[in-house]
Amino acid sequence: MAPLPFDEIVDLIFVRKGGAPTHFFLEHVFLAWPGGVEGLRLPSLAFFLLALPAAGLVAERLTCRAAAVLLVPVLALAPLAVNLATFGRMYSLFLATTLWATFLALVAAERGRPLYWGVAGAALGLLVYVHPIAPLYLGIALLSALVHGWSGLSSTVRRAWPGPVAAVAVGLPFYLHSLSVLRNRYDVYRGGERLRTEQGESVTSLALQNLTSGGWAGRIAFLLVALGGIAALLRSRPRSAVVLALWIVVPIAFFTLVPAERTVFFPRYLLPALPFALLAVVVGAVSLFRSRLGVVGKVAAVLVVASLLATGAYADADRLRTLSSLDLRDLSAIVEPHRDGVLFSSLEAANLDRYVALEVDGLERVESRCRLLVPFLEDSAARKKGIWLLTGSDQVFARGSERLRRGDDVEFRRVGSGIGLVMSREALPPRELVELGIDLRAAWFDGEESERAALAAHHERLALRGECPPL
Repeated sequence: MAPLPFDEIVDLIFVRKGGAPTHFFLEHVFLAWPGGVEGLRLPSLAFFLLALPAAGLVAERLTCRAAAVLLVPVLALAPLAVNLATFGRMYSLFLATTLWATFLALVAAERGRPLYWGVAGAALGLLVYVHPIAPLYLGIALLSALVHGWSGLSSTVRRAWPGPVAAVAVGLPFYLHSLSVLRNRYDVYRGGERLRTEQGESVTSLALQNLTSGGWAGRIAFLLVALGGIAALLRSRPRSAVVLALWIVVPIAFFTLVPAERTVFFPRYLLPALPFALLAVVVGAVSLFRSRLGVVGKVAAVLVVASLLATGAYADADRLRTLSSLDLRDLSAIVEPHRDGVLFSSLEAANLDRYVALEVDGLERVESRCRLLVPFLEDSAARKKGIWLLTGSDQVFARGSERLRRGDDVEFRRVGSGIGLVMSREALPPRELVELGIDLRAAWFDGEESERAALAAHHERLALRGECPPL
């Protein structure tokens, strides 16, 4: 979507889908230069790096310098954050903007001037154009700032009123248009079905698994330390304890309770809450270090922080090993000499075709959707080689690759740990390429097609018959 002109991005993302267009504007620029996968992913990495000092500044205002200093490397290695730091979507941007806007709100609460509150409120209001779930987090941020700077009801209202007013005013187009579009799109607040997870686990269980790293024993230990940190803050800085509790409990409760039948919960929705969950653990460790337990407390504190860093680093390294085993660079290098061919949707190899198309300049990519296939099929004079990327379970891969190797129409090559690269031996007209794709997919899955693969084949058959359904 990002390569579209700005007006089309606004129409498609904001008007039709009710989404947030800012990330797509940025990607539009970076996909033009430097382009490729770097252009897709560098913005996420840059905003993740910008989020780290913001997390430290927020932590310093809520707790102490020691906790703030420790939080930065802990967040820098947190698997949930690192996974999204090169994810070509808006989550790192959302994390950075949320933390910086929250920092401005905390400063406004400390200074107590209406002008500061107005600026902070406007910054928080702009979050709705970064991610559609922003109203949840800007509400928590505003409430946190009010708690942080509380000086009695009348005094707080007199000083802070520009904050909520500016937040609502800046986000008014979103509230008037997008909320209703999103509600209809995802069936929010309709029926009795709760938001579910892909894994079938509860939202709370999946949240706890992603807000810290390590096995269940480690997560329970970190949870106990976090509770100890909040308890310590209740004695020394009770308002900060309330703020941390708000950032951790409210998002989990919201996603647990909200009815939304047509969507699922993903841990990335909790990314803005991650620094506060980790801060609670770090504060618990600092409290242990400063406690009357002496050497035992200091050793325990060091072990907690070291474990946070080590488990995070281990998970990050494991993810890098998994990505390395795919040999994606080799895949692009193999396809490079065939850039005059046409790459079809990879179906089960989700996003691999998009990755290769970004890496190989000039490579035509055709998506297996009925109306997107029609222009390709209409170019009957063109003859090109077809390229397909296939994956599957070990059993599917072993049987499918053996069948394709025996065929005369295509060449099969295994890349990395489980990617099948398939190419037609001859340049064929569009209709024959689509028919060949249907046949080779049937041979690959041998009648055991997934729902996604079966849907793609259905679209291809409809397009071949000229029977695409109306929009």
